[in-house]
Amino acid sequence: MWSELLSLLRQYEGTGLIFLLYLLALAYLLITEKEKEKRILLVYLPLAVLILFLNPLTGKLLSRFGETEIAYRMLWILPVTPSLCYAIIRITSPLKGLKQAATLAGFGLLFVLSGSLIYRSPYFHRAQNLYHVPPAVVEIQKMVYYPGREVMVAFPMELVPFVRQYTSTIWMPYGREVMMADFAGEAEVFSQIMNAETVDTELLARYADRFGCHYVVLPETKPMTEKLTDYDYEFFGRVPGYVLYRSLTADFFDPYNLP
Repeated sequence: MWSELLSLLRQYEGTGLIFLLYLLALAYLLITEKEKEKRILLVYLPLAVLILFLNPLTGKLLSRFGETEIAYRMLWILPVTPSLCYAIIRITSPLKGLKQAATLAGFGLLFVLSGSLIYRSPYFHRAQNLYHVPPAVVEIQKMVYYPGREVMVAFPMELVPFVRQYTSTIWMPYGREVMMADFAGEAEVFSQIMNAETVDTELLARYADRFGCHYVVLPETKPMTEKLTDYDYEFFGRVPGYVLYRSLTADFFDPYNLP
């Protein structure tokens, strides 16, 4: 249990530099802050949260309800940004002129070095339209939209986070939950089939039928063991980077009674 909590803490830390700076800020405020209210809010309560989070009894209690993986949400309570900003203000306020500017620039550089460019992740894209989602998502959803009906569409994982930002009429057999630790089930298997380096076409068709997919979207360069059109799917269209296939057998469904 202790190892699981430490693993969650390491995931929360990211590179670890910001969290280290936060711990240093806590120590600094513990020593220098004299106002009772600020000490309670910025020092005592965060320390209590950390102690509670790292207590193995907390993990055991959550595990009894099958919720250990959500313990990381306790870390969201930590006032990391306010504490860091307040500590930096206290440190730099007595300084003047060039010394103050250089100190602030130094902290800014540490913040930059603490992370990585967000657009390196396939799940984040620079805004290219008013919807702030990849253009392919908008084009695909306009193609598959059916007035008055919900449509089930299997997307590659890099598009999944953006789909329902555009419209709620598109349903998906799997979502961001398959990226969470300890998630299991057919949806996870389906996502692995869809996002494998080489798609097993027979398995893909089987799971797409199992989840009642009306459409399947695949990267146009994705290798496949066979043609999807050999398994009751027809070529439906193409957008830059992706190919759409439409099921010849799927019926419209009740989205609140999914398999």
